[in-house]
Amino acid sequence: MITRLPKLLRYMVLSLAGLLILLATLVAFLLKSTPGLHVLIYAANHVLTGHLSVKRLSGTLMHAMTFKKLTYRAPDLTLVITQGKLNWRLNDLWHHRLTIKHLQAKHIKVQMRPQVPAPPTIAPDVKHLLPALPITLLIQSSYIHKLTLDLPGIKDTLTKLQLQGRFAPHIWQIGLFELMFRDEVLKLTGTLYPVWPYQTRLQLSVSPVQQALLAAHLTLHGNFWRYVWEGHIKHPLTAHLEGSLSQGKSLHSQLSWSQWRWTINPTTHLASSEGLLTVDGALDNLVMQLKTHLSAPLPSTLTARLHLKPDDFHLQTSLVDALDHRTNLALNYKPQHTPLIQGHIKGTLPVNPYVPEAFTKLAIDGQFSGSKLEDAQLSMQVTGRYLNQEAQAQINYAHQAINTAIQLG
Repeated sequence: MITRLPKLLRYMVLSLAGLLILLATLVAFLLKSTPGLHVLIYAANHVLTGHLSVKRLSGTLMHAMTFKKLTYRAPDLTLVITQGKLNWRLNDLWHHRLTIKHLQAKHIKVQMRPQVPAPPTIAPDVKHLLPALPITLLIQSSYIHKLTLDLPGIKDTLTKLQLQGRFAPHIWQIGLFELMFRDEVLKLTGTLYPVWPYQTRLQLSVSPVQQALLAAHLTLHGNFWRYVWEGHIKHPLTAHLEGSLSQGKSLHSQLSWSQWRWTINPTTHLASSEGLLTVDGALDNLVMQLKTHLSAPLPSTLTARLHLKPDDFHLQTSLVDALDHRTNLALNYKPQHTPLIQGHIKGTLPVNPYVPEAFTKLAIDGQFSGSKLEDAQLSMQVTGRYLNQEAQAQINYAHQAINTAIQLG
């Protein structure tokens, strides 16, 4: 029995060595060959909740791969990637990092179906809002020509996305994040700590593809206790923006400008020589106030106050021209009431290019309400003088029809 023991040990060692060689060969086949990549995708379909399919796949999982089309369909998600390329260093995982040399796709489409809303739960912990990455992700180059989003409440398309950066468990360094959205090029750079209290320093620039669009630069820094931002707008108005958000709920911001010209149509322009817009309060109880001096279409001063709450808002405006003609508007919106909108307008109107010279001393007083265009209602009285005679008109709008009664003298 003892004499047979060395032979048994030798057999076990050889068997173990053969098993290790076979296992190494299998791993090399899966990681370093295209057929192995197909096998891994086939195996993934037995684990994933949805179905994954890839057309014209080539390359290896270890280093680089290309495909014509990748499709993943699950009950609540559809993901389609066309003409994709991926070049990475998978062996960096031994050092707790993943390096993506280059990621490219011609078109990525993400579609999520609405789900039955979950029952109310405890509010999320603000100290764990951002995901904690288990490894460091290094993206050297990435480019997505087109990204289509079809999500509950969001349907839009982004183009020419680029991303470079280093994303570690405790710090995200964004070398470049760039995309085009509705003829605007957005560029974001900076550093973000995805751990409490979320220390941040970011820079955002917006460049227009067409001259008439927005051109701006914004910086953001601070942490949860107080974020501060400051920026400049170059087009379509010359403006300065600054503000802060304290403890995630108390907001203060203001936008001031010196010149602003907006073309309504080829013959009508809105021009403001200066103005100030402020926003103050808690996020669920905001007050916005506006004061601006208009130079076109009529020299005047416009003031407005908007009070925003989760269940309603209230708007008040006043327009006063150089001759002290004043028009006031009050509007209330309450989604829990019918009609949704109720308002009142009252004021005196100046003689201007839009009112025939025969009319003088015009005044209006009216009320309006409605939830949609079909049930909108308006009752307005217009008084004044027409060719030096007293004039009065009653205008009623209801059921998408207008009734007017005019009295002279």
